[in-house]
Amino acid sequence: RSSMRCCAMAGDQIVFVYGSLMWPGVLEAILRRVPKARPAVLRDGFRRMAVAGQPFPAVVHATPGDSQAIHGLLLSISSNEAQIFDYFEGDLYKKELGTLTLVEGVQDSYRWATSSAAPVSTLSEHGEEASFYVWTGRASLRDVAWDSQAHFVPFLAAYVENAKAFGNERVIRRLHKS
Repeated sequence: RSSMRCCAMAGDQIVFVYGSLMWPGVLEAILRRVPKARPAVLRDGFRRMAVAGQPFPAVVHATPGDSQAIHGLLLSISSNEAQIFDYFEGDLYKKELGTLTLVEGVQDSYRWATSSAAPVSTLSEHGEEASFYVWTGRASLRDVAWDSQAHFVPFLAAYVENAKAFGNERVIRRLHKS
């Protein structure tokens, strides 16, 4: 059994993040906290691609033989925080449910997830069901795999500032209060 599952509070939801939400500064800006994280991999049926003109990635359904292992983090968040994520991701993504493979032996989950070549040395036999966001419009995708160091890190400071502005929007402040 996953320690995240056993320690999640009643009403918490498990969500898999694979892009901008893997950075603690972004999470702090929109959630006002950095949740505990477990490293995980989405193994089959998807690709993580660069979005034209944006630093964040998109996960899309892959054609047979074109899928890739996507590393990311499992976060345990409250139902209000899940609503914040839904609002943050907007209409460009739809939430799906799937089984993620846990990664064992990682000391710093956030550092592991945000490195450009996160090693997946020890995959657990245990899976964890989680929701994650799938891109809905292929037209704006670049035909290149998203690389955090090339596509996101150069824009991280500006992205965190934008995330802070998002976190201060009235609807988000209301969700934090309730």
